[in-house]
Amino acid sequence: MKNLLLTIFSLLLSLSVKAQDSVIQLPDSVGKYLFESFVNKADPNGSGVFFTEADFSNPKDTWPALLHKVDKFHLYPQTTKYYNTFYRQNSRMLGNVFATELYVCMKQEDKIYAFRADVRWDGSSWLVEMIDPDLFIYTETAETEEIGSGFQYVTDEDYMFVDPNFEYNKDFKSTVNTLHPQTLPLPDAFAKKILQLVLQEAPYGNDEIFLTRQEYLDTEGVKILKIIDRLLKNGIDLEEDKESIMKTYNDPGLLYDEQIDNWQMLPGSLREEFGDTNDLNIGDIEFSISNWDTEKEILDTPVISATISMPLAYDGKNAGIYFGAVWYKGMWKLSHIQGFAYGISWAEDAVETEAASGEVGVEEMSIGVEEEQ
Repeated sequence: MKNLLLTIFSLLLSLSVKAQDSVIQLPDSVGKYLFESFVNKADPNGSGVFFTEADFSNPKDTWPALLHKVDKFHLYPQTTKYYNTFYRQNSRMLGNVFATELYVCMKQEDKIYAFRADVRWDGSSWLVEMIDPDLFIYTETAETEEIGSGFQYVTDEDYMFVDPNFEYNKDFKSTVNTLHPQTLPLPDAFAKKILQLVLQEAPYGNDEIFLTRQEYLDTEGVKILKIIDRLLKNGIDLEEDKESIMKTYNDPGLLYDEQIDNWQMLPGSLREEFGDTNDLNIGDIEFSISNWDTEKEILDTPVISATISMPLAYDGKNAGIYFGAVWYKGMWKLSHIQGFAYGISWAEDAVETEAASGEVGVEEMSIGVEEEQ
């Protein structure tokens, strides 16, 4: 009986560890914590949030430099409210820790100000690796050809004055709990299922991991309309693309139909690359998770999204597939997919673009395609 209990306990412990490793921690709470520390001119270092040491631009030096902007722009608790923390988390890892880029946003009247920080979860606390001493402002319309939309600097610290004697507000203590962040499942299992369905040449939409047309309109469609609105507001010359862009603007569902076409093309593209697709080896699945459109700098998108790159190998040949997902109704759902496999050189470029720098361990596994019964 004692051995049985030990075996059960070991299995439960193993499951617990696997479950912990299969999620990613969301940085909403640490963003709000940093905001409260900022407007109250407090030291955030400690109590679940810690500054790391760096050879250049230490957070302990850049944080006081950032706090000098509180008085300059009157960003006090009485005049400024927390807006949101917009983030992008990359799968380049240090151990099992993910690099996270933050814009911590606050609203003062009709203006949205923000500061930049890089953080990572170390398993028990948040480590702040970078604080930008400059302040940003968000704008939806481009002021000039040189000053575009999105996050723009409102200060520019060519020379940063390091103030080792900055007087923090020692009376302020944030009540934000950063020790138990919300989590999402990593999209690895979702990505492997997508590959399996592709190789089975399953019909688009035959599984719950596909968005329905209406779900697509409620998620990706909303973002697409915001992007086109931005183009039209800024008076950008659409040139020869204007007709197709306006068609999409009037019917975002056209892009849903495009995903169906891409899905149907992809199996043939993989066969052209590999010949035999029954025993493909999956390399490191690279992904980037964000709660805003980081490319077009569109805030307040309706869902959390992920871009995923899956390198594949077989018999000395290398290629991969590239697709996107949204977190919707408690699960990852396919939002878009590229209709052709990419070559390995393209894959390396995509990895560098989408992920933060760092080393990733290689873990290959074989995918077999079961015959439909």
